[in-house]
Amino acid sequence: MNAVESRARRLPLVLRNASFGRVWGGQLLTQAASRMFQVGAVWWLVGYAGGGHRGLDSGLFLMVSALPAVALAPVVARIVARHAHRTVLAGTAAAAGAVATVAAVLAQSGPLPTAAVYAVGLALAACQALFDPCLTTSA
Repeated sequence: MNAVESRARRLPLVLRNASFGRVWGGQLLTQAASRMFQVGAVWWLVGYAGGGHRGLDSGLFLMVSALPAVALAPVVARIVARHAHRTVLAGTAAAAGAVATVAAVLAQSGPLPTAAVYAVGLALAACQALFDPCLTTSA
């Protein structure tokens, strides 16, 4: 074994395999963004917008955020079976980014209505429901 091969074997998998590194980086960014949105939305609902129904509003938001993974399972299975996993990953990450960007731009002009926050949460959760099953087979 020469020095180059020895050094390459000591590198973490993320650095040795460019495809795996891209998938891992995409997963890191999308998971972090999704969780930050959920935490921020619940914080906003509890701290500012919930009024006397803080618990109900935040609980409903979290329920809406979990709904696509359960309700869309048959649809997700068909999509994942018919399309290349990397294409599904890239498409769902791009769609989630577009939804988040539109929400951020609209939020700059004034507070979003609670229904809009629920809709954004639902859209991001639907993207995540498609994204997650593709992770293990995309690298």
